Amino acid sequence: MAYRPKAPTPEETSSSGSAPLGVRLLALLVGTVFLLMAGKSVVRDFRQYYKLTPLDELYVATPATWLKVEVRRDASGAADFYPDVLFDARVDGQSVWGWRLSFEEAPRDSAYWAARLAGYKVGDTVTAFVNPRDPKDAFIEKKSEGVPRIVSKTMLGAAFGLFGATLVVLSVPGFLRRPADTGHKGGKPRA
Repeated sequence: MAYRPKAPTPEETSSSGSAPLGVRLLALLVGTVFLLMAGKSVVRDFRQYYKLTPLDELYVATPATWLKVEVRRDASGAADFYPDVLFDARVDGQSVWGWRLSFEEAPRDSAYWAARLAGYKVGDTVTAFVNPRDPKDAFIEKKSEGVPRIVSKTMLGAAFGLFGATLVVLSVPGFLRRPADTGHKGGKPRA
């Protein structure tokens, strides 16, 4: 005669279908971290995208004078270089100093920045783009090559956020369920 395992009772089936407490806690923690980090990333990328796309609406072209045009090495000692610029723009008759070449100042090698800054010289007049609401928010070049990159980063952040939300949503019902009645009360089995 062949051995046949006993069929599980409905109580056993419902209790064995839920994940252990540690797994539910880990899923909730990981999901929350993913959700928070993705939310922060998406908000930051959206703000950057907002600044890069309607530049003509947010910024006013203003004459400025170069005060400093150099390439600087990253302070950490890495082989990353950045533009080190300073310009003086006139906004409503007041002098406003700006130090941003463009919104897309990613670290590059020194040759890249030297070539990009080669057309600028201290004392030359240049057009600066200044935010009238915040004059310290100013830059020289309207580069927007990074918009597709920002959009893809935003989509990736949203995907991580969706993953985190899924983990949170799947783990929360496990905490809300009542424990299955095992048939034991006070250590005595039910009759």
